[in-house]
Amino acid sequence: MNKSVIILYGIALFLLGTVCGMLVIQNYGEYFTYYSETNNSINYNVKDEVNKIYNETVGVFKYNISNAHKELNNSQLILEGGVCWHWTDWYLQKALEKNLSGIKIDYWINDTVGHELGLIYDRDEYCIVDQTFEPECRRVIPS
Repeated sequence: MNKSVIILYGIALFLLGTVCGMLVIQNYGEYFTYYSETNNSINYNVKDEVNKIYNETVGVFKYNISNAHKELNNSQLILEGGVCWHWTDWYLQKALEKNLSGIKIDYWINDTVGHELGLIYDRDEYCIVDQTFEPECRRVIPS
């Protein structure tokens, strides 16, 4: 497959995921776990902060399906690896340390297969984080 087709598939998949995420938020909000709202008086650039977390994550990331049903602390996660929900927790904990807010978004493809990703945000920007995929960031109000 040529590179342009792969890029187009990636964009289409991202847009589909965004639309599905919005529909899920509207209809199933009770399934979200909100990380605490923080005082956003510190003037962070969300994209820059999320990219720092992403770069740290890529350096330690291990996917380990056998840990899917285990609670892991950060040391165990780095040593043993985890699944999507472990890494979403990792991202959102790191974001909270930087005074940013976040939401875990769970969705199910069928009764046994699901996925979890995160949304890190402040008043002006948000970023979608998902394991080692490069974060997708947007300004709430385009500048």
